[in-house]
Amino acid sequence: MLNLKQAYLDIISGERKGLSANAGRFFLKVLSFLYCRAVWLRNAFFDWFGPRKKYRCKIVSIGNITWGGTGKTSLAVLLARWLAGKKKTCVLTRGYGEDEVFLLKEFLAEEDVKIIAAKNKRRALDKIESFYDVIIIDDGFQTRNIYRDLDIVMINCMQGFGNGWVIPAGNLREPLSGLKRAGMFVLNYYTQGSGDLRGIVRKYNSCAEIFTARYQPVEFLSLDSRHYPLSFLQGKDVLCVSAIAWPEGFWQVLAAAGVNIKAKLAFVDHKQFSLKDIEKIKTKAEQSGSHAVVITHKDKSRFLNLNLGIDVFILEAGLSVENEDKFKKEIYALLFGKDNK
Repeated sequence: MLNLKQAYLDIISGERKGLSANAGRFFLKVLSFLYCRAVWLRNAFFDWFGPRKKYRCKIVSIGNITWGGTGKTSLAVLLARWLAGKKKTCVLTRGYGEDEVFLLKEFLAEEDVKIIAAKNKRRALDKIESFYDVIIIDDGFQTRNIYRDLDIVMINCMQGFGNGWVIPAGNLREPLSGLKRAGMFVLNYYTQGSGDLRGIVRKYNSCAEIFTARYQPVEFLSLDSRHYPLSFLQGKDVLCVSAIAWPEGFWQVLAAAGVNIKAKLAFVDHKQFSLKDIEKIKTKAEQSGSHAVVITHKDKSRFLNLNLGIDVFILEAGLSVENEDKFKKEIYALLFGKDNK
């Protein structure tokens, strides 16, 4: 499955050459053109006719305009932790593959925050709106049938907007013109070379505040939640295993922690491991001579009942937003007004 995904990515990126690759790109672009027209019509409908219902509570959507790997869930956790101390807060998620619900519950276990997974977000909101002051929708930018008080769009600066095509010929979930709907942007994995993305954003949205963010390595955790400092694995050979949308970000943060990445295994997002996958991990760890396996917190649920014969550690990484105080004040002002404390 992963080989097919890599072949697909090589085709849309232009890295794969040849007649068959060119034919594949042409076919994907035809599909993208049709999909883009359908999305444009859908957006035009909602721009003109809805949604009209304004909820009793404040609705914050955290989403993106590209496919996964921008850090939406991490930002949802950061906001929920902060808002829970001020307002009755809920996080609403679709819960793809159940690992996102697991992650939210793990990170917010000590907070007074309700986690609700629902495929039909509008129906769920109709039932719960009166019980909360704020509801954070994880991955809600394209859910146009729900009124939002604030749309936060996250952008992965390492991926950018790809080749500019919508899926399946590119990585865009909708045309870039959709950026005009955002009330705030967070540019994740930001570096000094990410300035061009600001210009693209400003081309479509001249008003919304733009903030930058990065993941910072914090510590390592064992599967039974024992804490270890970053120095515990610094300089040691490890196998990093992940089943997330954008493993490159995980590798980058792990390298920043001073760990020697001896080998990598990247499975498709939300992958539930088969016996063959487990054997593949064991073999890779043995062949690479790795001291341990390192995973993301999102992958933890996949490893809880596995016996790999090697230590497994979770890299804890925190999302750090630059000018965080200003970021929080801006969100609070947009939701409740500058004079509301």
